Amino acid sequence: MNIYSLPKKFLVPLLLAGGVAFVVLQSPPKGVCDVQKENYITNNEIFLFPKKSSSSGKKEKSFYQTALEECRQNNSPGGCYSLFSSVHRLIQSFQNVDSKCHLQVAQIKEVRESLFLLYSLFIEISWAEGPENELSNPLAWLSVNDVATFCKVQNQIYYFYGEKGVTQLEQKAFQDIAPNHSPEEIRKFSILSENCSYYPR
Repeated sequence: MNIYSLPKKFLVPLLLAGGVAFVVLQSPPKGVCDVQKENYITNNEIFLFPKKSSSSGKKEKSFYQTALEECRQNNSPGGCYSLFSSVHRLIQSFQNVDSKCHLQVAQIKEVRESLFLLYSLFIEISWAEGPENELSNPLAWLSVNDVATFCKVQNQIYYFYGEKGVTQLEQKAFQDIAPNHSPEEIRKFSILSENCSYYPR
């Protein structure tokens, strides 16, 4: 049966309904978490997400990427001040998202990388003295406040990616930082020897 043979009073509503269905299928309505994810990215532009330069069109480094590189290169309280100071904003940005939407935010590439790279960097800094010196400090130059910051990052990674995510991250970090040492040694002579339950979350 040809739909155009239908009476006009049936044909018009039918065509309208078909048009609406087509639009919805092409552009499905956004859910609450889709909107919160978009808002998260917008609110953390420049801080966490690279932005395209208006002149070159290339992506510029985010504040977080720049601070991370500066900390790694200088490896000192002054060199890491900007990075460690920004962690509070990073953690707070997650708390501003509805808990039921955390999974969508955790899957964002820049979010995962920011947490993983920072966690690995803390291990790398604290391992600097290694086990060769019996008097080596497993925290290197890191202060109590720095350890508390590390613990917040660790707690966030556990929350987002679970114990399996933390284990895989640590295995990779161990291989990158000290491939000739056992995981037990690295834990003993690095920030991982600290018990985060003693630090405020």
